[in-house]
Amino acid sequence: MRFAPVEAFEATLTYDRIDDASQTLPQDPRFNGDDPFQNLADKREPTQYSVDQIGLQARWDIGDFQLDSITGYHDGHDDVNQDFDGGSIAGAAIPFAQLHTLRDQSLEVFTEELRLSGAITSQIDFQVGGYYYDSRQD
Repeated sequence: MRFAPVEAFEATLTYDRIDDASQTLPQDPRFNGDDPFQNLADKREPTQYSVDQIGLQARWDIGDFQLDSITGYHDGHDDVNQDFDGGSIAGAAIPFAQLHTLRDQSLEVFTEELRLSGAITSQIDFQVGGYYYDSRQD
């Protein structure tokens, strides 16, 4: 969504949502027979992935200078089962799955960037700014 109430100011707000409950791709894609979509994994690999992301970009023209702000927020959670060995345990020398993993994690990220730019003379431009990053992972 774009917001430009005056010529010297402009802001764009974006929102993105991902909600995915598909299967992960085989990590070891040895397949069984003529069907390349059937692998030798001995368990299903369901994935639950949900993300909300918000971004705000704003620009102010202040005389000979320009102030830019870029703000971002990410809130995501994924719950992923993976079968890295890609093989069945039936008939194996070791009677248990060797490379099965479960990743259950949440990630929250906030970022902010501020930039001031402009021209000091006709031959000298400048840009100065700062960046802030904060994240939490469970």
